[in-house]
Amino acid sequence: MKRILKALHRRLTLRHFGIVAREIRAISKSQQRIVKVLDIGCGNGWYWREGPLANLVGKELIELHILDAATPPEELAEIASVHEGVAPSSLRDFAVNEFDFVTTFDLIEHFPKHDGYRLLYELDRISRFGSSVFTPNGFVWQPESTNNVFNAHLSGWTPRELRKLGWRKQYSAGGVKVFHGPYGVLKFSSNGALGFVLNLLSNAFGNLNPNIGFAFLGISEKKNTREDVQDLS
Repeated sequence: MKRILKALHRRLTLRHFGIVAREIRAISKSQQRIVKVLDIGCGNGWYWREGPLANLVGKELIELHILDAATPPEELAEIASVHEGVAPSSLRDFAVNEFDFVTTFDLIEHFPKHDGYRLLYELDRISRFGSSVFTPNGFVWQPESTNNVFNAHLSGWTPRELRKLGWRKQYSAGGVKVFHGPYGVLKFSSNGALGFVLNLLSNAFGNLNPNIGFAFLGISEKKNTREDVQDLS
């Protein structure tokens, strides 16, 4: 029973990766080809080496590209094409529709609000079939760390905000928001049987509605309308 509960907890924790994998798999099936995917700000990108997204790599359903300010670990560089740069400015180097799908996990909250909007514009511009944004629900206090100035949270985003901008397919993650404090740390200890069960129930209940969850995943399905305007005077 304990093993089953742990497996369920892991599945709930990795739920957003599974949803993104499902979206990419659907594109591959509809297009009958390998999907070109860009992941922005992936850090060590551990989720491409284990879990549902790693299955896409292993089955060669995607051509993976990563963009990050830091040099990725060797294991990640072996399975992806590496582009070094800092978003959102470096995304201008990519052409319109250059990637079939673009992902970001825990990224947009590290930008000031105006740069976050620019990131969303660029995600929409360079993706052909859609993009995903995973972020905390609202602002979560987190300053820069001693070895990483980019670790600070500089903005907060809500499901309502992203829904209005085009990321309308939304899924909750991370348990119930009210159970989390600064840094996203749980307000109760998850050690021991009672804490583990409370955390499990929080994750299960929080998945019911993105508005009550600690974090959420937003997925855009089609591009926003653009006009070729040459003169705004």
